[in-house]
Amino acid sequence: MDEPTPLPEATPRPAPTTRWSPHYHRTCRGSITPPVLSTAQDQVVLCNGRFSLAEGRYEASAPLGVLALLGDAAITDDYDGGGVSLRHLDGGLVRHAEGGSPEHVAVSHDGRWLALIDRTRDGQRLSAWLLPELRRHHATEVPDGGGRTLALAVDTEGRARWYGERGCRVREVECPASVGPCHQRLCDPPQGLVLEPDGKTRDWAAVPPGLEALAMDPDAAWVLAVEVDGTRWLQPVDEPSARLPIPGRSAATEWPGHAIALTPGATTFAVSDADHVEAWTRDGDRLRPHHPLPYSEVGSLAFTADGSELLLTQRDDLVVLRTRPPAELSPAPSYDLPAPDGWVRAPEVDGVPTWPENEGSFWPNEPGIVAWYGDEEVGGDFRVVVGDRAEIARPELPVDEWARVVLDRIDDLPWEHGRIAFPHTLHTWVEDGQRRLELHYTTQDGCEHYEVAQRVAEHGSWLVRHELRTFEGASWRDAWAALVVAQDGAPPVPRKRGS
Repeated sequence: MDEPTPLPEATPRPAPTTRWSPHYHRTCRGSITPPVLSTAQDQVVLCNGRFSLAEGRYEASAPLGVLALLGDAAITDDYDGGGVSLRHLDGGLVRHAEGGSPEHVAVSHDGRWLALIDRTRDGQRLSAWLLPELRRHHATEVPDGGGRTLALAVDTEGRARWYGERGCRVREVECPASVGPCHQRLCDPPQGLVLEPDGKTRDWAAVPPGLEALAMDPDAAWVLAVEVDGTRWLQPVDEPSARLPIPGRSAATEWPGHAIALTPGATTFAVSDADHVEAWTRDGDRLRPHHPLPYSEVGSLAFTADGSELLLTQRDDLVVLRTRPPAELSPAPSYDLPAPDGWVRAPEVDGVPTWPENEGSFWPNEPGIVAWYGDEEVGGDFRVVVGDRAEIARPELPVDEWARVVLDRIDDLPWEHGRIAFPHTLHTWVEDGQRRLELHYTTQDGCEHYEVAQRVAEHGSWLVRHELRTFEGASWRDAWAALVVAQDGAPPVPRKRGS
């Protein structure tokens, strides 16, 4: 076996070149699954809704428990009975595959293979499935499995690679008498396993055990690792002699560890740290750093195939960032609009409106005019996004179009679902020359509501398409809604519902 190249103690860090700018972000509260990027890379699933990746606009509902989005179908977790299912995007069942509780999935770059780690009565099982028929091709029990999975990938030949904890056992530990017996699970340091297309397995000897974090590119050809001491390196999956040290070290972080993302071929990659995200571009053996991204508590990272967009999750937010050549970057314009009582202006950090440390109800936001408006009638605060970077850049739109837009009254909508428990977002944009709004919220009974409004210019009102999403499915209904646009900069006066 090739020996890895010793890493230097300190590697000079080149000057950063590429800049990233926030394009938009969506908020999702209480989701039990991370965002899922479609294999076609045109949609993203968040909070059981499907959104266009290009603009982040709501398109339709998604089945519950999406693990992978495959064009016009999805692989979902069947929570009650175990196993996974292939479903139409409207939730209709195509095929169900019996199995344990799915923990991690990965799809090959060409969309023909699915790798799955599921938990069974005997431990963990690693399997590879053919798509789109969802047919298990080969599988193996993970020896002494049962611990955390750090990384999973499958190549276009159906070869699955897994890196995680093995040798797990449970021991009894002391607990207060009132609690009863307590147990602690102990596992050996993480190590790798390769499941070949013929069903045979081998240890992944090219990657050392005991790494702090690890991820593979969509081709399952490159691996990026973070060691316990913070050392980072990049290498082809089975060639430790070609290992490339990544300058600097990652600081220890407990939330929730280091998130890692790579493009196919590891031409661009990113690693989250305690208080920022570092991204790099690889050109042969040369690594060129990007300007660091000031995001903390990052849950996951994902690149589009060409590396032009980075999807980042931070607590309840999905942030989509874009990179452009330096010549195309310019500061986001700002309009000096007054901040009347009831509105809160976001403080700027390096020219970007940002709420420090995500305190209270305030979340980080993209460049643009962002404000909050409190309305006791609907039981919470709506986040009002007046324009985003792309829209503000259109000089033909008058400034007063970016004035305050707030919800005033919605008639004939199903308020029998209770007060709004979780207001999510209110977006506004211009499409085909018409102003449009999208409102997303959750009511007290747990149902999600989407309202997509189109302004009817001749009488100043809005035509609203309302979708009610329940655990049984989703349905649309049309209704009329009256919304107030304060174009003179004065604060809008909220009116009671039905007045």
